[in-house]
Amino acid sequence: MQSTSKRHCSEDNDSKTTKRFRASDERSDGDSRGRTAEGRGGASRQERIPRPLCYKALEEICNSTSPEEGILDLANKSKRFEALLNSKTEIRADLMKLVIRAIHLCCSPNDVKRHAERMLHDMIKTNFLRLHLSSFISQMAYNSELKDTFQPSDMILRLAEIFLELLQRFGRDIVDSIPLAQLSETLGELKGKSLLHADTDMLDKKVLQVREYRDEVIRRKIESARKQEDQSTLTPPENYREISVIPQAADLNIHHKPFLRVNVVDGSYKDQEHYLDVQFRLLREDFILPLREGIRQLQKDRGALGASAANHSNHAQDVQVYRDVTVLYPVCSGKGMVYRIRFDAFDRRLRHVNWDKCKLLKFGSLLCLSTDDFYTPLFATIENRNPRELCLGELEVRFEDIELEILNRIIEEKEKFDMVESPAFFVAYRHVLEGLKEIEPDGLPFQEYIVKCNRDVGPPYYEKKMNGFFDMSGIIEDEVDEQQHGLSNSGSSNSMEVNDNDRGDGGGTAAAADSMEVK
Repeated sequence: MQSTSKRHCSEDNDSKTTKRFRASDERSDGDSRGRTAEGRGGASRQERIPRPLCYKALEEICNSTSPEEGILDLANKSKRFEALLNSKTEIRADLMKLVIRAIHLCCSPNDVKRHAERMLHDMIKTNFLRLHLSSFISQMAYNSELKDTFQPSDMILRLAEIFLELLQRFGRDIVDSIPLAQLSETLGELKGKSLLHADTDMLDKKVLQVREYRDEVIRRKIESARKQEDQSTLTPPENYREISVIPQAADLNIHHKPFLRVNVVDGSYKDQEHYLDVQFRLLREDFILPLREGIRQLQKDRGALGASAANHSNHAQDVQVYRDVTVLYPVCSGKGMVYRIRFDAFDRRLRHVNWDKCKLLKFGSLLCLSTDDFYTPLFATIENRNPRELCLGELEVRFEDIELEILNRIIEEKEKFDMVESPAFFVAYRHVLEGLKEIEPDGLPFQEYIVKCNRDVGPPYYEKKMNGFFDMSGIIEDEVDEQQHGLSNSGSSNSMEVNDNDRGDGGGTAAAADSMEVK
């Protein structure tokens, strides 16, 4: 009885500790700001370091009734989990088992993919993979504690699935950190000692699959670096002004390799057209790439799982998927013809979405609709969203580059589409890309500094006319501190000035002084 009482007491204390540190995690940003403010006054608040997540709390997460519940609980304790992963001392073997299970949970199919993605992203930034996990795998075949407790077969399988998922999600960013060599070596040692009770051929195939994917990532990484180096001297296949800002079907093809040249870091650009072409293509690919990768994952899932299972999959990491989308009717707006569409708002992934606060289906977002796994897509941008109407699955969109006859046929036949939403804030990209296309030859301001990369910044034209003297008594207060005086002086005496200032007084604005013409 005494032992039971102590155990309940320990569990109660652990529960209280979990709640206390959850509140601590939520206040961490606020505490940081508070320390800064108090520091100015001379006082200092001791930094609160999150306590590493304990065995009991991690066990409850791993034993959650659903992957979503476990991932959300882990996300609420993210600071403590990160503290555990960053431990400077060796993590206990029994605790490592739970850490691996928790990471595997984030890699499994789930309906809270943004939280899972964030947890995995935070994990790869720690020293866990290179230090703790690598050491743990190397000791698996020799640690007698693991043999009876950890079921090495299950652990090898989980680790292989984690490695494969990390490579698929993060590719070249993670390829050098995956301890795959240790996993392969440990698998061989466990087989030699007859410590594996599962199908060893299945484990061999799984590890081989990870190795092949890893090698493919490395090959693409090397090829991409070589291609970028080679393409930097090539002539573009077409004038960038002729390229549509709206993606085309070819842009979403998984085998599509866009013509890209790297930014010039050393030296200068050949001319204005070289500079604008590089910036346009890189910026356009920046918003298309996540959409292409998300659609690639959807097509892969459909091929692997079959149409029925894929329809319930929400595994595409970079795009939000909407099912059973229909085009209802046209709507006349002040900006021309738009169309009301309807999606399945009662899908299990969307039924609990708070449309008032969520960032899904924002104005200007790019949508991609298709009836054939996105091999022949249609594109639209969101023109009008109303949270109450979104609860019913309805919103208004503007179709891009589609003939009226095709839209009329779609409405008449009540075609049903799958629809994905690009994660990029397309409306911002669109304005910049269209602005780059509108720049006339030799019409780019500050070419001397932006294109030719001249670091010798001379005085502005108007200073020459004023002989270096300016009467600013009407716009500047009598008392100006040294920093403000320096910013004002440099901004008015250089033909181009970029100031970085976090004071909130406007000093952080790029001052393009030469664009001011003083008569």
